[in-house]
Amino acid sequence: MDKPIPNHSNNQFLALLQRHDFALLEPYLKNVTLERNVTLFEEGDEVSSVYFPLHGMISLLVNTSDGDTIEAGIVGVDGVAGGMAGLGIHISPIKAIVQIPGTFAEIPAARFRTAAAKSEDIRGLCVRYNEVQLIQARVTVACNALHTIEQRFCRWLLQSRNETNDGAVPLTQEFMAQMLGVQRSSVSQVATKMQRLGYISYVRGLITILNHRGLEDAACDCLDNIRHKTAVVWPSKPAQ
Repeated sequence: MDKPIPNHSNNQFLALLQRHDFALLEPYLKNVTLERNVTLFEEGDEVSSVYFPLHGMISLLVNTSDGDTIEAGIVGVDGVAGGMAGLGIHISPIKAIVQIPGTFAEIPAARFRTAAAKSEDIRGLCVRYNEVQLIQARVTVACNALHTIEQRFCRWLLQSRNETNDGAVPLTQEFMAQMLGVQRSSVSQVATKMQRLGYISYVRGLITILNHRGLEDAACDCLDNIRHKTAVVWPSKPAQ
């Protein structure tokens, strides 16, 4: 049986909107299925479409001086990629690619700007979620500098699970190495250890979290740091 198509309330940004605000977006939203590694926009591109994950996850990448990329943040079912386009012509400072395939609500940036111009709440959520992304980037920079690959691997898996609401994460070791900015062999060693401890299973590019508490104990405290800082600017659930 085919899985049901996620509805727009699966995305927290959209679910936070009042009915009259959501009505400004709804006629122009379309659900699209995107596969892993699809590029949504490159660094330096004008953002032409805005994406709301309904099931799946987007990576925000920065280019290094040697031509590699490293992850600076992720966008899951809580937020939006390209949301600052709602406040004007937006040239992206990062690259955005689909990290975990799934279904995304897409709207042309021009339509999103028109709706945001009519809605203080949409504009406010754009600003607040941009702050969420800045928090992620700041904590990730510190995490990459201070913590071991094992700690970062576990933190990253837990964060991915939180953003997708799914205990199974379809990822290859090559892709994880790119996200963490390390060698594939290092990721392989950590994944093997976590599997031996019974924290995860890893089969054919699918990582399943088996022991959430074990991963939390092995991870650094950066995920809690992100959660606490984010809670100040981003609602934990839609307002009643």
